[in-house]
Amino acid sequence: MVPEIRHILVPIDITDASSRVAGYATAMAERFHARVTALYVVEESEGILGFTVATRDTDESEAELESEFAQKLSDHAHRYLPSGTEVRVVEGEPHHRIVETAREVGADLILMGHHLRGKLERLMNGSVAEHVLRESQIPLLVVPVGQD
Repeated sequence: MVPEIRHILVPIDITDASSRVAGYATAMAERFHARVTALYVVEESEGILGFTVATRDTDESEAELESEFAQKLSDHAHRYLPSGTEVRVVEGEPHHRIVETAREVGADLILMGHHLRGKLERLMNGSVAEHVLRESQIPLLVVPVGQD
């Protein structure tokens, strides 16, 4: 039995590496006539800008920057992914949120990039893709995207 792929979840960022992943996602979506959901996960400890902001004076500028970032992310996703792609931004631990979102949207496939890292870093931290593979019951397609 050939599995049906109707919905693909693609965790992305706004780097050139994610455009390579998006190319694979687009090809798969076209081949299987599948919907695509692009997902960006903001780690809780970082905030959308890579650091947390705790002062009241900067709330407005942070909201402005978050809005600009969300627009850049949406533009990036719509430039490289099929039309009709839904873009989601969530906060949390990346591998947990990827698996959780895949279940929420009813994804049949998770297609994500994997940065090639040294043995020591892999031993100490693992990778998001490895964690997703361990946690998810949904098939995972990993695209190597180069070294950090």
